[in-house]
Amino acid sequence: MVYRRDRSLYENSQQKRILHIVGGMNRRGTEIMIMNLYRVIDRDKIQFDFVYFNNRENDFDVEIRRMGGRIFRVPSPREVGVIRFIHNLVKVIRENGPFSAVHAHTLHNIGLALLAARIAGVTCRIAHSHSTKATEDTLIHKVYQIVMKLLIRFNATHLLACGKDAGHFLFGKTFDKKGIVFPNAIDLSEYYCLNKEDAKFIRKMFGISEETLIIGQVGALKKVKNHKFSIAIARKLKDNGIDFKMMFVGDGEMRQELEQQAVLEGVSDKILFLGVRSDIPNLLNMFDVLIMPSIYEGLPVSLVEAQAAGTPCVVSDVITPEVDLGLNLISFVNLGDELDRWEYEILKQSQIQRPSKDIILRAFRKKGYDVVESVKSLRKIYSI
Repeated sequence: MVYRRDRSLYENSQQKRILHIVGGMNRRGTEIMIMNLYRVIDRDKIQFDFVYFNNRENDFDVEIRRMGGRIFRVPSPREVGVIRFIHNLVKVIRENGPFSAVHAHTLHNIGLALLAARIAGVTCRIAHSHSTKATEDTLIHKVYQIVMKLLIRFNATHLLACGKDAGHFLFGKTFDKKGIVFPNAIDLSEYYCLNKEDAKFIRKMFGISEETLIIGQVGALKKVKNHKFSIAIARKLKDNGIDFKMMFVGDGEMRQELEQQAVLEGVSDKILFLGVRSDIPNLLNMFDVLIMPSIYEGLPVSLVEAQAAGTPCVVSDVITPEVDLGLNLISFVNLGDELDRWEYEILKQSQIQRPSKDIILRAFRKKGYDVVESVKSLRKIYSI
């Protein structure tokens, strides 16, 4: 267990510190959203700190420390139990504060985090929902969810969610009364300058011709992202003689299993496992189409990013329609449909005309997905 106490970092009385309860800061949707905000926010006035439940070096650790953020590590409730977890978190908050707000992102565990924040005397306690479904469905976990939702209700001063579906999932009808939809905004400046020449250059780097269809999937290599379904699509495309490459961007516990499946399906020559990447805007710009056959999602940041890049998408219809920014870039398909339907939509979407950068910019600002505007809203929530 690591507690770092360094008050020199916030001796400036004008700087307010916000503690984010995240579990870890790797390149995934929620964490990317937080980093988008962190990079833009005025760090002379507001500084972010983070609580992890792991002892590993995470993807964003170097950048967080460079920007002045601190990282505190505590064992998860699963490891040490509820009481010890609350005790540890109260200790972190009291010894490393004062914190103007505690902003928790860890689904049902938010209940414990905000109870600890209340005990420690933090007056602004934010519950932020990023998902529409729990990862476990056992009887014990269902009871745990009920208790955690009660703790959230009694300890949260603000309820935030990436979309209405995510808000209703974690907060129920209370979200309609006092919840705030806080879109997974991005920094549009990273996408506004992208062009066709950039895409051609990256194709050459990968040794892919301009005639080859590039299908991308961005997300951790885990069951919910449904990469096995994507491999089945690749098999279908290859059988039909389509000239394509499929790129999996991300890493995870299923990588070896997926690589083996690609070999068994005879498509290992068609699928590239790129691992974790920091050049997502350029990759999205290169993709002819992005696929997301997820079993469930909240409101995926990668789909927001894809639309910012003007990349057509084919996604499962379990994903909330709120993610569609009205740019005619997203096609929703049922996972129960035949692979022929997915193939048809992929080929059709890859041929559509992409909207101009100005049209994309206006759509993002209208829907609240510009990170500059999101930071303004966040400061109001933090009362800073």
